[in-house]
This record gives sequence, C-alpha cells and structure tokens, in this order.
Amino acid sequence: MVLKKEEQKGIIKAIYDSSNICASVYDRNNFDLTIIFKNGGQYKYHNVDSIDYNSFELAESNGSVFNSTIKTKYKNFQKMDKFDVKELLVEIETLKTK
Repeated sequence: MVLKKEEQKGIIKAIYDSSNICASVYDRNNFDLTIIFKNGGQYKYHNVDSIDYNSFELAESNGSVFNSTIKTKYKNFQKMDKFDVKELLVEIETLKTK
C-alpha cells in the first residue's frame, strides 16, 4: 500500500507499507522501475509497461504484484548497489502512525 508518492518530471517516487518492499522509483520517460527492498537490495527493471507499474503501485499487496507480474514478466533487470534503508524505514514508520 502506498504511504507517500511524489512525481516530478516524469519520475514517480513512492514509499510503501509492505512486508518486504520499501520504495520504488518509476521513470515514465524510459520505463525503468527501481524497487528498493527492506534488506537494502535494489533492482532496476527495464521497459516496464505503465499499466504494470500502476498495478504494482496501487496493489493492496505490492509484494504479490511484484512477484506475479514484475519479477516474472520483466527479465531484463540489473542488481544495483545496496541501498542504506535506515532513514527510509524511519520515514515509513512515521508515515504509518499519521
């Protein structure tokens, strides 16, 4: 479930209340979707259709849609450097209490 979302110049940044996913960044200009996991893992999926991104973003369970659609349909991805999620996890907890 989305806790916070901002869009600027075709870049959508979202923070989630999910058991495994912290955040995502979707670039509407080149259709890249970066997923940041609570363990710091970060993956960039290429050529992600906007309909699939919207399904992921709006899902009651982001992890389920990630596993059933993004992970299975988009094999063109790259593992990125670990992301320091400490501040992001604090922000998530703050947003959940509002």
